[in-house]
Amino acid sequence: MIYRMLAAVRAATRDRRGLETLEYAVFAASFLFVIAAAVSSLSGNVKAAYTDVGVFVLNQGAKM
Repeated sequence: MIYRMLAAVRAATRDRRGLETLEYAVFAASFLFVIAAAVSSLSGNVKAAYTDVGVFVLNQGAKM
């Protein structure tokens, strides 16, 4: 039983078919993770900026 499992693991490590596809999938997943992290970290700043602009516009309108 263990010998079969070891043979399967050895065969899987020697098999290079589909490796390029796996590399592209790992790259795509990493890229999506970086984009999600950037959007998550910037979302608070963008919301604060829009709030500041809105307050400024309302204050300027009140002065007219």
